[in-house]
Amino acid sequence: MSNPEEIKTIALSIGVFGAFSDRIAKTMLEPFWIHALTSAITVRAIGDRDQESSVEKVYFGALLHDIGKLVLTMIVGEEYIDALSACKDANDLATLRVEKDSFGVHHAQLGKWLSDRWHFPNELIEVIAFHHQPHRHTLLRPRSVATVFVSDFIAHNLHEKEIMVPDDDPRFAGSLATLGIQASDIDGIRNRAIRQEEKINEAFELVA
Repeated sequence: MSNPEEIKTIALSIGVFGAFSDRIAKTMLEPFWIHALTSAITVRAIGDRDQESSVEKVYFGALLHDIGKLVLTMIVGEEYIDALSACKDANDLATLRVEKDSFGVHHAQLGKWLSDRWHFPNELIEVIAFHHQPHRHTLLRPRSVATVFVSDFIAHNLHEKEIMVPDDDPRFAGSLATLGIQASDIDGIRNRAIRQEEKINEAFELVA
Protein backbone atom coordinates (compact mmCIF):
# COMPACT_ATOMS: atom_id res chain seq x y z
CA MET A 1 0.00 0.00 0.00
CA SER A 2 2.06 2.92 -1.28
CA ASN A 3 -0.52 5.67 -1.73
CA PRO A 4 -0.23 8.16 1.18
CA GLU A 5 -3.95 8.96 1.07
CA GLU A 6 -4.83 5.27 1.39
CA ILE A 7 -2.53 4.98 4.40
CA LYS A 8 -4.11 8.07 5.93
CA THR A 9 -7.60 6.69 5.35
CA ILE A 10 -6.73 3.46 7.16
CA ALA A 11 -5.03 5.33 10.01
CA LEU A 12 -8.06 7.57 10.56
CA SER A 13 -10.38 4.58 10.65
CA ILE A 14 -8.20 2.81 13.21
CA GLY A 15 -8.36 5.81 15.53
CA VAL A 16 -12.10 6.34 15.26
CA PHE A 17 -13.19 2.73 15.43
CA GLY A 18 -10.64 2.04 18.14
CA ALA A 19 -12.78 4.18 20.43
CA PHE A 20 -15.49 1.52 20.16
CA SER A 21 -13.33 -1.61 20.08
CA ASP A 22 -13.50 -2.24 23.83
CA ARG A 23 -17.26 -1.76 23.96
CA ILE A 24 -18.51 -3.62 20.89
CA ALA A 25 -17.81 -7.25 20.04
CA LYS A 26 -15.51 -7.74 17.06
CA THR A 27 -18.21 -9.67 15.18
CA MET A 28 -20.47 -6.61 15.42
CA LEU A 29 -17.77 -4.01 14.78
CA GLU A 30 -16.16 -5.59 11.74
CA PRO A 31 -19.07 -5.11 9.27
CA PHE A 32 -19.31 -1.42 10.13
CA TRP A 33 -15.57 -0.95 9.76
CA ILE A 34 -15.41 -2.71 6.41
CA HIS A 35 -18.35 -0.70 5.08
CA ALA A 36 -16.81 2.55 6.31
CA LEU A 37 -13.51 1.78 4.61
CA THR A 38 -15.26 0.70 1.42
CA SER A 39 -17.28 3.92 1.38
CA ALA A 40 -14.12 5.97 1.82
CA ILE A 41 -12.36 4.14 -1.00
CA THR A 42 -15.42 4.71 -3.18
CA VAL A 43 -15.12 8.44 -2.52
CA ARG A 44 -11.68 8.19 -4.12
CA ALA A 45 -13.15 6.27 -7.06
CA ILE A 46 -15.72 9.01 -7.62
CA GLY A 47 -12.99 11.65 -7.64
CA ASP A 48 -12.70 15.18 -6.36
CA ARG A 49 -15.62 16.70 -8.31
CA ASP A 50 -14.71 20.20 -7.16
CA GLN A 51 -15.55 19.50 -3.53
CA GLU A 52 -16.40 22.42 -1.27
CA SER A 53 -14.45 20.68 1.50
CA SER A 54 -10.99 19.18 1.26
CA VAL A 55 -10.91 15.67 -0.17
CA GLU A 56 -9.47 14.47 3.13
CA LYS A 57 -12.55 15.70 4.99
CA VAL A 58 -14.86 13.99 2.50
CA TYR A 59 -12.91 10.73 3.00
CA PHE A 60 -13.23 11.17 6.73
CA GLY A 61 -16.94 11.93 6.34
CA ALA A 62 -17.36 8.65 4.47
CA LEU A 63 -15.50 6.82 7.22
CA LEU A 64 -17.73 8.31 9.89
CA HIS A 65 -21.09 8.55 8.13
CA ASP A 66 -22.54 5.56 10.03
CA ILE A 67 -20.95 6.27 13.38
CA GLY A 68 -24.44 6.57 14.86
CA LYS A 69 -24.94 2.88 14.11
CA LEU A 70 -21.99 2.10 16.35
CA VAL A 71 -23.58 4.12 19.14
CA LEU A 72 -26.84 2.19 18.74
CA THR A 73 -24.92 -1.09 18.67
CA MET A 74 -23.04 -0.13 21.83
CA ILE A 75 -26.24 0.83 23.66
CA VAL A 76 -28.77 -1.68 22.34
CA GLY A 77 -26.55 -4.53 21.17
CA GLU A 78 -28.07 -7.60 19.55
CA GLU A 79 -31.53 -6.03 19.41
CA TYR A 80 -30.20 -3.38 17.04
CA ILE A 81 -28.31 -5.91 14.92
CA ASP A 82 -31.52 -7.95 14.64
CA ALA A 83 -33.46 -4.85 13.60
CA LEU A 84 -30.92 -4.12 10.86
CA SER A 85 -31.05 -7.72 9.66
CA ALA A 86 -34.84 -7.60 9.46
CA CYS A 87 -34.73 -4.65 7.06
CA LYS A 88 -31.53 -5.50 5.16
CA ASP A 89 -33.41 -5.64 1.85
CA ALA A 90 -35.22 -2.34 2.45
CA ASN A 91 -33.93 1.00 1.24
CA ASP A 92 -32.03 3.34 3.51
CA LEU A 93 -35.03 5.52 4.36
CA ALA A 94 -36.98 2.47 5.51
CA THR A 95 -34.04 1.56 7.75
CA LEU A 96 -34.12 5.03 9.29
CA ARG A 97 -37.83 4.60 10.00
CA VAL A 98 -37.23 1.23 11.67
CA GLU A 99 -34.53 2.76 13.86
CA LYS A 100 -36.74 5.70 14.77
CA ASP A 101 -39.78 3.54 15.51
CA SER A 102 -37.82 0.94 17.49
CA PHE A 103 -35.35 3.10 19.42
CA GLY A 104 -36.70 6.64 19.25
CA VAL A 105 -33.78 7.95 17.21
CA HIS A 106 -32.04 7.01 13.98
CA HIS A 107 -28.32 6.64 13.39
CA ALA A 108 -27.86 9.89 11.46
CA GLN A 109 -29.32 11.85 14.37
CA LEU A 110 -27.05 10.03 16.81
CA GLY A 111 -24.09 10.60 14.52
CA LYS A 112 -24.76 14.33 14.51
CA TRP A 113 -25.07 14.36 18.29
CA LEU A 114 -21.76 12.53 18.72
CA SER A 115 -19.90 14.61 16.14
CA ASP A 116 -21.16 17.77 17.86
CA ARG A 117 -19.87 16.52 21.20
CA TRP A 118 -16.52 15.58 19.65
CA HIS A 119 -16.29 19.06 18.10
CA PHE A 120 -15.89 17.84 14.53
CA PRO A 121 -15.66 20.50 11.81
CA ASN A 122 -19.05 21.69 10.57
CA GLU A 123 -18.55 20.13 7.14
CA LEU A 124 -18.08 16.69 8.73
CA ILE A 125 -21.11 17.15 10.95
CA GLU A 126 -23.22 18.02 7.91
CA VAL A 127 -22.10 14.92 6.00
CA ILE A 128 -22.76 12.64 8.98
CA ALA A 129 -26.14 14.20 9.76
CA PHE A 130 -27.51 14.34 6.22
CA HIS A 131 -25.87 11.55 4.22
CA HIS A 132 -29.36 10.12 3.64
CA GLN A 133 -30.78 13.53 2.71
CA PRO A 134 -28.59 14.94 -0.08
CA HIS A 135 -31.63 16.70 -1.53
CA ARG A 136 -32.00 19.12 1.39
CA HIS A 137 -32.09 22.69 0.12
CA THR A 138 -30.35 24.04 3.22
CA LEU A 139 -27.09 22.11 2.79
CA LEU A 140 -23.98 24.26 2.86
CA ARG A 141 -21.85 21.62 1.09
CA PRO A 142 -24.16 19.67 -1.22
CA ARG A 143 -21.32 18.11 -3.26
CA SER A 144 -19.70 16.63 -0.18
CA VAL A 145 -22.99 15.19 1.07
CA ALA A 146 -23.87 13.88 -2.41
CA THR A 147 -20.46 12.20 -2.68
CA VAL A 148 -20.93 10.31 0.57
CA PHE A 149 -24.55 9.45 -0.30
CA VAL A 150 -23.50 7.90 -3.61
CA SER A 151 -20.45 6.22 -2.06
CA ASP A 152 -22.61 4.68 0.66
CA PHE A 153 -25.02 3.31 -1.95
CA ILE A 154 -22.24 1.83 -4.08
CA ALA A 155 -20.47 0.33 -1.05
CA HIS A 156 -23.68 -1.41 0.03
CA ASN A 157 -24.06 -2.89 -3.47
CA LEU A 158 -20.40 -3.44 -4.24
CA HIS A 159 -20.70 -7.11 -5.19
CA GLU A 160 -24.00 -7.02 -7.03
CA LYS A 161 -23.71 -8.23 -10.62
CA GLU A 162 -25.07 -4.88 -11.74
CA ILE A 163 -25.87 -1.84 -9.65
CA MET A 164 -29.28 -0.48 -10.54
CA VAL A 165 -29.73 3.15 -9.59
CA PRO A 166 -33.33 3.64 -8.39
CA ASP A 167 -35.14 5.79 -10.93
CA ASP A 168 -38.02 6.51 -8.55
CA ASP A 169 -35.87 8.18 -5.89
CA PRO A 170 -35.10 11.83 -6.69
CA ARG A 171 -32.14 11.79 -4.32
CA PHE A 172 -30.12 9.78 -6.82
CA ALA A 173 -30.85 11.92 -9.86
CA GLY A 174 -30.11 15.04 -7.84
CA SER A 175 -26.87 13.68 -6.38
CA LEU A 176 -25.56 12.45 -9.72
CA ALA A 177 -26.38 15.82 -11.28
CA THR A 178 -24.62 17.60 -8.42
CA LEU A 179 -21.52 15.48 -9.00
CA GLY A 180 -21.67 15.70 -12.79
CA ILE A 181 -21.83 11.95 -13.34
CA GLN A 182 -24.31 9.65 -15.06
CA ALA A 183 -26.02 6.50 -13.81
CA SER A 184 -24.00 4.64 -16.45
CA ASP A 185 -20.81 5.70 -14.62
CA ILE A 186 -21.76 3.82 -11.44
CA ASP A 187 -20.44 0.41 -12.53
CA GLY A 188 -17.10 1.93 -13.49
CA ILE A 189 -16.84 3.65 -10.11
CA ARG A 190 -17.75 0.35 -8.43
CA ASN A 191 -15.07 -1.52 -10.36
CA ARG A 192 -12.41 0.98 -9.30
CA ALA A 193 -13.53 0.58 -5.70
CA ILE A 194 -13.43 -3.22 -5.93
CA ARG A 195 -9.79 -3.05 -6.97
CA GLN A 196 -9.07 -1.45 -3.60
CA GLU A 197 -11.04 -3.98 -1.58
CA GLU A 198 -8.17 -6.42 -1.19
CA LYS A 199 -6.10 -3.65 0.37
CA ILE A 200 -8.95 -2.89 2.77
CA ASN A 201 -9.18 -6.51 3.86
CA GLU A 202 -5.43 -6.77 4.28
CA ALA A 203 -5.40 -3.64 6.42
CA PHE A 204 -8.20 -4.97 8.58
CA GLU A 205 -6.31 -8.21 9.19
CA LEU A 206 -3.28 -6.20 10.32
CA VAL A 207 -5.20 -4.40 13.06
CA ALA A 208 -7.80 -7.03 13.98
